[in-house]
Amino acid sequence: MTYYHGGAPGRLPGDYLLPPSETGVKPLLAHHEPKDKEWVDEVRDDSKVYVTTERNIAIALAAFWTDGETLGGSVYAVEPVGELEADPDYLGEGQVSFRCDSAKVLAILRAHVSLAAVSS
Repeated sequence: MTYYHGGAPGRLPGDYLLPPSETGVKPLLAHHEPKDKEWVDEVRDDSKVYVTTERNIAIALAAFWTDGETLGGSVYAVEPVGELEADPDYLGEGQVSFRCDSAKVLAILRAHVSLAAVSS
């Protein structure tokens, strides 16, 4: 099974992706006001790293990644570290989104993803 992560650019194979509680980097929803913020706060766990088995989901998340100045992150193939659990925030069919303690970068699949990548 291949797991993907779409997020901050600049990671290299062998690097570990750490959760926002350790890095201080806010997750995507912190930059966009959700319709139901109370629900999002209830299901989001900033002590976890989120991964998916669907490459297109990782591409979309990377496209919307921002640090407040730069828009567009990277897509990585990763190896989850720690217990892999279902993401309660994922509302799609089938379970394709998960969270774990951290993730090891195995490969950089796309170094920079623009919004054009998800609109085409």
